[in-house]
Amino acid sequence: HLEPKIITGFYINSRNIEQIEDLLLPELQKLIGVINTPVNLPRKFQYIHIRRGDYVTSATSHGLIGAEHYKKLVQRNLPLVIGTDDFKSSESIINELAPTVVYSPSNSSAWQALKMMAMAESLILANSTLSWWGGFLASNNGKSVFSPSPFYKNDPASDENLQYKRFTRVNSEFL
Repeated sequence: HLEPKIITGFYINSRNIEQIEDLLLPELQKLIGVINTPVNLPRKFQYIHIRRGDYVTSATSHGLIGAEHYKKLVQRNLPLVIGTDDFKSSESIINELAPTVVYSPSNSSAWQALKMMAMAESLILANSTLSWWGGFLASNNGKSVFSPSPFYKNDPASDENLQYKRFTRVNSEFL
């Protein structure tokens, strides 16, 4: 008999998740399984998550990942799908990357973003909780997941706890 574990709020400590992933992963996969994909999603695709929102204005920013970071990882043999929390703040990067389609809160939900990340053939993470969980799901589906390292600009010491064992670490290029 296993004692229940309660996890709330901001939570992406890889070492703790790895201890319960055999219990957690099937539950997350069931949740994602009932989510509809947004319209215009290609059958096979690469997904880039661009996190902006409060990172743009916060004095304690975790760091904004720049276009060069994403550009070096794009695989042009796959349609490129970009998901972002803030289209306006991401617009210059989006224009540089020239994706097939862009999803934001105006045309998709956070749950749909997680499902798209889990489905992607290749996923380039932002330094965000949503990205991390999308990477967790995608990497457990056998997909390639590229994670910024250090994950946060102002907290490089936490990188070891933030890098999941199936992520490929890529040297961060913060703005």
